[in-house]
Amino acid sequence: MRVTMVTVTVVEVPQRAPLAPYRSHLRASSTTQSAIVRVDTDAGITGWGEHNINFLPNISARRMEHDARSWLISRDPQNISRFHQECPFESRLKSGIELALWDICGKSVGQPVAVLLGGILRERVEVAACMGIQSYERAKEMATWYVEQGFGTLKTKAG
Repeated sequence: MRVTMVTVTVVEVPQRAPLAPYRSHLRASSTTQSAIVRVDTDAGITGWGEHNINFLPNISARRMEHDARSWLISRDPQNISRFHQECPFESRLKSGIELALWDICGKSVGQPVAVLLGGILRERVEVAACMGIQSYERAKEMATWYVEQGFGTLKTKAG
C-alpha cells in the first residue's frame, strides 16, 4: 500500500460566551484553529488526522500540504516506525499525519486504533473542560457552567 494524496485543511472554530475569550499567559483568543489532514492510499483507504495550530505564526495550509505531499506521497503508510525515524516536519504537522497513518492501519485490518496500540482499557473516556486565565468571579461562573454541561473535570490556567 502506498500514499497517493495528502490534503491539509485549516479550520477556525469560533468560541462563544461563556467560553470566549480563552486567555493564556501569552495571549487571548475567541477562536481555535486546527488543521485536518487527509491521507489517501492506492488501496482506497483514507486516513484522517488533526493537529492544533493555535498561535503558530505564518501558518499556511498550502505550505503544510505541499510539504506533506512532497515527502509522504509514494511512502508506505503502515510503516510508522520509519515515519518517526525520517519525518522532517514540525511536531504538530507530524502528529496530524501520524494520526491519519494510524487511521489507515486500523482501517486496513478492520480494527480500532486502540486495539492496534494494545487494547481498549475502558469503553468511555471522560473529557475535561479547559478554562483560561480568569478573574475569581468569572472562573466561578465558568466552572458552574461547565458542571451544568456535564463535565466532571476542569483544567484551569493560573495567571
